[in-house]
Amino acid sequence: MFRQATTYGKYLLQAKPFKGVEDLNISESLKKVFDKDRTFYSFLALDVVRNKNRMDERVLKVNDLGAGSKSTKRDQRSVKSIADSAVKTKKYAELMFRLVESFQSSTVLELGTSLGITTGYLSKANKDAKVYTLEGASEIANVARENFKLMKLTNVELIEGDFNDTLQSLVGRLDKIDLAYLDGNHRKEATLKYFDWILPKLNDQSIVVVDDINWSAGMKEAWIELVNRKETTLAINLFEMGLLFLDPKLKKEELLVRY
Repeated sequence: MFRQATTYGKYLLQAKPFKGVEDLNISESLKKVFDKDRTFYSFLALDVVRNKNRMDERVLKVNDLGAGSKSTKRDQRSVKSIADSAVKTKKYAELMFRLVESFQSSTVLELGTSLGITTGYLSKANKDAKVYTLEGASEIANVARENFKLMKLTNVELIEGDFNDTLQSLVGRLDKIDLAYLDGNHRKEATLKYFDWILPKLNDQSIVVVDDINWSAGMKEAWIELVNRKETTLAINLFEMGLLFLDPKLKKEELLVRY
């Protein structure tokens, strides 16, 4: 906890609001992404489902295949505790929506469905997109399916099972990945491995979002390695998560952006 607080303090000292990058098209799209005043009608319906889950006292058996919860190590958790601690906050879920909407990502991959709330933002942002979402915990996946029905999602495919068993076969049947959201396993080795597995289907216009880049020392190391990969050009560090761009026309740099 002390390490994370110290890291966050350094981030606050260095981070600045997004001003732009050299590529004007990317710059304008990112300004839309970071504009919190850009709200959409879909947010209201998504908030209803989020709040419903925050009041759901059902207890689920969680066979956590990742690095575990930030708040508890128990293998039984209530839906409301998951909604409060494991689901992306409204602020960052809306950023994910605007990311898909602004860049018109048509093939979206999410590692770590959780309750499916963030999946809803990814799905609603581009109804012509196809969202593939992977979840390792069976009972959590069942709640996600309930939420998909409530949110009326028609462009989502949920794949249940250990990422080590499901990801490669999924990637094998995809032509491309426009946006990948790496969540669900907060281990350095797993994060780097999954990036390598999806890399063949990434292209110059692809965006990779890495969640919880300061969750642990290992995740911070994973982020630094991904920033320094030859495939990465622009990297945006939001502390909570990081965005990686692979467009070779972009200047190779890491921006610390306050959002």
